[in-house]
Amino acid sequence: MSTASGQSVRSTSPVANTARLRRRPGRALMFLMILLSMIIGLVVVVLFCYTSGEEFNPSNFQTRSFLVYRIPGTNLQFLPTFRQSTGSTVPSEVLRNLNASAPASGWHIAKSDSYGGEFFPAGLLLKALGRTDTDWNLYWDGWSKSHAKLAAVLWPTIQSMAMGQLYNEIPETLRFAEGYQGSPEAFAKELHMEIHRLVERRKEIYETAKERPSGSAALDQCIPEWRDVQKWLDAHPIP
Repeated sequence: MSTASGQSVRSTSPVANTARLRRRPGRALMFLMILLSMIIGLVVVVLFCYTSGEEFNPSNFQTRSFLVYRIPGTNLQFLPTFRQSTGSTVPSEVLRNLNASAPASGWHIAKSDSYGGEFFPAGLLLKALGRTDTDWNLYWDGWSKSHAKLAAVLWPTIQSMAMGQLYNEIPETLRFAEGYQGSPEAFAKELHMEIHRLVERRKEIYETAKERPSGSAALDQCIPEWRDVQKWLDAHPIP
């Protein structure tokens, strides 16, 4: 309607007021539904879109946990990788015998709740190092103390094998050291002869291995190629 001065006045009829009141609850309901959808989406992401696990550094035998968020069924990561140091659960005598001047190494996947589960080669070493005796003491801690000369040779060798990703040979190498009955002076030669024998026995595994993965594909089995294994053998000849 219009006033005498010609100015227009907005209608305030009961019908118009009722329409506005009806629109307000609709907007509130829409906002509530959007908010609820966002909360449900966040819960789905937190519960179902993550991969967690543990990484191992063969140069110092330290471990760290990781958490990765990916779109399900893909390797597309939509958040940064969260990592936290877990120190080391490795026996102190093993750590003491490592080569402190070993070059820095990348981190290797030891275990994960997806993409292979527990079947990561680095996990073989961590599992072996976590072995306990009948009194629940770390087995390799006591063994290293009672076989000090052998330990001084064994653990730097195991360290270099891990850095070369020769994890598949480590359990049998440890069994060989455990059962060794020869003289300490001959141990280094016998140990390297055993490692070379083990590697040659599995040569076909490395010859058919795909190119070593990197980046987001590092959650693979990480079996090195034969040329890399051969470089390790050349760098660690039988004494």
